[in-house]
Amino acid sequence: MKRQLDHAVETVNFSGKYYTITGLKGHIRPVQLPHMPILVAGAGERMLKLAAREADIIAIGSKIGANGPDPTDTPLEQKIAWIKEAAGPRFADLELSQTIFDLEITDSATPVQETGGWPTLKRPMSTEQAVAHLLEQRERYGFSYLQISAGQMENFAPVLARLSGK
Repeated sequence: MKRQLDHAVETVNFSGKYYTITGLKGHIRPVQLPHMPILVAGAGERMLKLAAREADIIAIGSKIGANGPDPTDTPLEQKIAWIKEAAGPRFADLELSQTIFDLEITDSATPVQETGGWPTLKRPMSTEQAVAHLLEQRERYGFSYLQISAGQMENFAPVLARLSGK
């Protein structure tokens, strides 16, 4: 297998067992300037402060053990305070992401599909309850991104439809 990167003309040549590429542009420029948004996730103080200084989007996580949420996890308010402190004036430009793998929409016709790797956490809510909860979380903490698991996509679709444009 041979791989060659010609920095002067920004092309990539590759010759391998199954395919060969010659003259492929190797430096695709992002649409966003100066770079693509950087998302960093973390649950602890050190990682959240690093994210506050370096990232554009911060996914605030929770400590989860084999038996579910860790009762010693730091409260969300404290995690956001760490981010604000470390970000300083750039906090106004940061976007916060909320991981909601535990939400189960009870009035959805499609059950949550277990995807493995995560403890089975369930916080049952109707579509209306989930919409109200997520809007309140956005208002209270500033979340503008939601992370759901692949197994929630169909189950969560009614919530996303209601949140669209809000």
